[in-house]
Amino acid sequence: MVSFSSTWQDYLQDEAFYDDFYMTDVVKYRVDGPNSAEKRASVNEFLREELSTIDPELIFAFGGDAWGILRKHFDATPSETTSVDPGKIMQIHGTLCETGGEVDTKILPLSHMSGQVWWRFPPEEYIERMETGLREWKALGK
Repeated sequence: MVSFSSTWQDYLQDEAFYDDFYMTDVVKYRVDGPNSAEKRASVNEFLREELSTIDPELIFAFGGDAWGILRKHFDATPSETTSVDPGKIMQIHGTLCETGGEVDTKILPLSHMSGQVWWRFPPEEYIERMETGLREWKALGK
């Protein structure tokens, strides 16, 4: 995990945060239709190059759309044997996954933090499952 000598506010203000974290969207430009050829091209052409260049150690995939794209285009699967359905974000939430192929990294799929999730997914469980995935990732020596 990230450690810092002062407060988290200082960590953000001295811009060290940007050395440790990078945020992007899996879709690089908006197109009509969830399965359009343009959307697939966006992932294949831009996201693949972006992730290869950045070479992240861990990707947080917030929501079913982000997880679905990463799972499909980067052959992401759970790191350990599990009975959860990797196609359902509410089940795979907090389960550490890994990619195959040219982008070699870990992914932590998480339900999107929108208000519609909270009535099905209590905040305590959301955080607990996320922490479990992070502990598993940290145990890998990252």
